Amino acid sequence: MRKISYMKKFISSIFVATAVIILSSCGADPTVSITSAGLGKTYTKVVVREFSCRIANANESAKKNTVSFAHEIASAVSSKGAFSSASKDGKVTPDTLVITGGVTEFEEGNPALRLAVGMGAGKAYFVSDVVFLDGATSKTVGTMNVDQAIGYGGIVGAMAKPENLVKAAAENVANESIKFSKNK
Repeated sequence: MRKISYMKKFISSIFVATAVIILSSCGADPTVSITSAGLGKTYTKVVVREFSCRIANANESAKKNTVSFAHEIASAVSSKGAFSSASKDGKVTPDTLVITGGVTEFEEGNPALRLAVGMGAGKAYFVSDVVFLDGATSKTVGTMNVDQAIGYGGIVGAMAKPENLVKAAAENVANESIKFSKNK
């Protein structure tokens, strides 16, 4: 009985340590830089426009993840509950915050290198410039740069999927969009 209890604690500790490594290694938490036009502005809904792929000679994976980024942002904003609605390509009204931008870097990395070498070898990353626009005027009310990476090694790094970078980046955008919500 006693051995089982210690084994459960050991497995739980491994799980928690792995989760901490994954979450702490996905990149810095970016913050929105609010422009003078955005000071004091609040919105009740969000519309996410397509993001452009600004990667020279982008491969199919980069293009696919650029398209999915807008969908992931709309989903993440919606899950926060800070706005009455969050949609992809919906109707823009004066009380709408529009989110758009461009993906500037995407690299899937190499899981085998992350496993065997670590220390940044085989690193995967996703970088995007995000723009928050006022629905009434189309003026920029805020900007942010999202930079997510999988650079850690070992089994955890090898098992990490590049698509998770896009989801983590979208989550950061959603968290920052709340600054523009009337329901903060």
